[in-house]
Amino acid sequence: MKSKIPNLQSNSSKYINFRKSLHHQLNSLTPISFQRLLIPLMLQTFLILLLPLPSLYTQLTGRTIILQTTPVDPYDIRRGSWIDLSYDISNPQTLKKLPGWKELVKKYPGSHQQYYPVAEGTNLYVVMQQDKNRWKPLKIAIQLPKSLPENQIVIRGKYRYDTINYGIEKYYMPEPEREKMSQEILGGIQVRVGQIKPMLIETKIDPQGQAVPVRMQVGDRIYNF
Repeated sequence: MKSKIPNLQSNSSKYINFRKSLHHQLNSLTPISFQRLLIPLMLQTFLILLLPLPSLYTQLTGRTIILQTTPVDPYDIRRGSWIDLSYDISNPQTLKKLPGWKELVKKYPGSHQQYYPVAEGTNLYVVMQQDKNRWKPLKIAIQLPKSLPENQIVIRGKYRYDTINYGIEKYYMPEPEREKMSQEILGGIQVRVGQIKPMLIETKIDPQGQAVPVRMQVGDRIYNF
């Protein structure tokens, strides 16, 4: 009985063909996989580059005004890296005295007439008027005013939890500057006992009402953002 001898040439030919086929498949998949990886990376990079553009636009096209502010909690500066600021125009009690507030409440009523008079997330525009070196709120607008006198400017806010946010209420402060600011606020520049000397914020506001902080003055010190 003759034993069967493996056909080595045939097996070798099949192995070579298999390798060629596998190599061809890998070559065809590699560019597609690379493209699938590259496109998300390019998209993420593009989005990251877009983030500072609105602020840059505001700094290039905006007008400069000075706003007076105070820390929400002066003693909190020592406990964290962020400082929360409050403005007169952040308080609905201030704005409700201005023309246009009743129209805002009527069009966008909140869940409670006394405590939450405006619907959450409502956009509004506060027209500010220059009075010597200070800017004071003049009226409320539901839509962006088309034109204003030279001594007026509009800042856009959003109603959140019975306060108005303008995007200039929260700042990151490195530890060395935070300690200096804490000493300035709590260490001898008080107007009188129990009253904190206000801080000044230099702010740029673009034609759409978007505000971007430039620098802060506390006492004689200047802090750049």
